[in-house]
Amino acid sequence: MSRSHVVLAVLLTAGAAALAVTGTLDVAHAVVLAAVAFVTSLVSRAVGPRETGWPRPPAEARPGARKDLSELGWAAFTRDGRVTERVLRRVRAIAARRLAAHGVLWDGLLHPDLSGWGHGPHDADDHHARAEALLGRELLADLTTRRSLSPRTLETWFSALDRLVEAPDAPRSHR
Repeated sequence: MSRSHVVLAVLLTAGAAALAVTGTLDVAHAVVLAAVAFVTSLVSRAVGPRETGWPRPPAEARPGARKDLSELGWAAFTRDGRVTERVLRRVRAIAARRLAAHGVLWDGLLHPDLSGWGHGPHDADDHHARAEALLGRELLADLTTRRSLSPRTLETWFSALDRLVEAPDAPRSHR
């Protein structure tokens, strides 16, 4: 007998006693009524559908879900407060997509030369120069080097990339 069965039996007994004491039913009928209610409850639980409880949450990992956001928050900065390389790679990829929307081709990767710019060596200088006009010389230099950055510098990157969306054709000459 489970805990819920015991609680039910106690409640039915108390109800039967209340019916008998108040004179609503005689003692025999009150006891029979409580016994029938208890047996009906047992039978309905045994025969009826089982309670399955709360459904389990979905196990699939959706991109951008809470786990990804939490992981990104923990992985954004190093112990000394600098921005991690993982975040810098993601921001460079965003920059490459935003520049591509303006016809500037960059693979978003770091190369010692201009090999990631344009369709090839014949127009790499042109694409690099157009990116410099859109972002500014200093920001483009930051984007294309491996030096570690402060969160403030990353914020200036985001501001500049947002400006590419808000005013796409406005060239930048200062930071």
